[in-house]
Amino acid sequence: MRALMLACLLAFSLVSHAKANEPPPDWLAARLWLDSADCALKAGKFLVLCRDSRVIPIGDDSLGDDPGHALALGLYSALTGRAAKPSDIARINLGIKVIGLILLALLLFTLQLRISAALVLLSIALARQYPILTPHPAGLGDACLSAILPLALLGLPLIKASQGTFIGWLVAGILSLATASLFRQSTAMMGVAASAAAIAVSVAVSGRRTILPHIALLLAVFVAYKAPHLVHRARDIAYNLQPARFTEEHGPWHSLYIGLGVNKNPFGIRWDDASGIEAVERLDSRILFGTPAYFDALKHEYFRIVTTSPRQVLQVYATKLASTLHQ
Repeated sequence: MRALMLACLLAFSLVSHAKANEPPPDWLAARLWLDSADCALKAGKFLVLCRDSRVIPIGDDSLGDDPGHALALGLYSALTGRAAKPSDIARINLGIKVIGLILLALLLFTLQLRISAALVLLSIALARQYPILTPHPAGLGDACLSAILPLALLGLPLIKASQGTFIGWLVAGILSLATASLFRQSTAMMGVAASAAAIAVSVAVSGRRTILPHIALLLAVFVAYKAPHLVHRARDIAYNLQPARFTEEHGPWHSLYIGLGVNKNPFGIRWDDASGIEAVERLDSRILFGTPAYFDALKHEYFRIVTTSPRQVLQVYATKLASTLHQ
């Protein structure tokens, strides 16, 4: 756990005061993050926008994306008394990558995979690449954070790690998955899937006597994945706000739907955000992108395809799996 605290301190040290007069970022959500940080500086309230004498959820103005960046920028402004700048977004992305890589390397070292751990640490030299002011550059760190729990669950018993080490890494894995979900929930979905698979394998290996602890762990995985939703509901309760007009987290349905279009498919779906938008427009042109109704429509459309064309869906996923393994 001391290593986890050290990694977090290192990431915070990367978020330093930025240069003045920086041009605003092109990404709309990033501009909202900075507006929210300015509100945190002025009013001491987080994940909201200051409008005249009141505050509103970020998602009342536009789709605000997952809350991690806005929350981190708001905490930075509130704690330092300084206005957040666009370059601070890049520093947060760098911090997430460094935290994820260091934690993954520490886990690999614990698993006695020292060469792999060293290679992961060397990859920190690449962390400054892709410095655009969106959530996407943090994806490498999010993926590393999402991998901690399943690797710890399956790997630590193989080396006969102590119970304290095992429990400590499971807790770190849950916290890491929650962090990944806060910053990029669509990436954390990979961690949820891998963790669920690892739990199933662990139950099969250890027998029925461990089912209850594994069920508790699975529930913890679900709660970690829902961290963005829980943070927003806590904000609504704390500031007496109604839920935002637009959804303020990714959720699975947009990604699952357009995910059927990564390769050639009989459904006419493309791996493109516009493909999801077009599908909802065909169903009901009155539904706005990013609203709860939008994601509900894609959820129903996804399950319609799965239930009416299961063989073709399995072929799509088999092709995606083969492509992933080939890489």
